[in-house]
Amino acid sequence: ERGDKVSLELPYATFEYTVTGRKIVPADYLQALESRGREEVALQACWPRFFASHRIIVYAEPVEITPRGARAYTLAAADGKPG
Repeated sequence: ERGDKVSLELPYATFEYTVTGRKIVPADYLQALESRGREEVALQACWPRFFASHRIIVYAEPVEITPRGARAYTLAAADGKPG
């Protein structure tokens, strides 16, 4: 849902995102994963569950990065630069 939080944990940092939207597309519609001209992550899964005919694409924008062993910093929504 729009506004939900998503965390991606990598060996060097944790990235926090806020969901900005979603769409359901045919499985072969790869344009849904192309860059939309802003910093965001696009997550995909089969839709409906356990079938492969469509994909649900969830878009989220970065809001915070926490490097391992360091203090977290928040990203400014307008330009994606550290706040």
